[in-house]
Amino acid sequence: MILGPNGPFTNLPPSIGTQVEWITVTVRMIEAKGLCRIEPT
Repeated sequence: MILGPNGPFTNLPPSIGTQVEWITVTVRMIEAKGLCRIEPT
């Protein structure tokens, strides 16, 4: 969830950009490893 209820109190555009970048890197890693899902620990 981008800028959800526990989002940081920052300037919104940089915060959105950082979160989208993390999501993109994570999805690419999942695809590269052939995974179907990930779960937080």
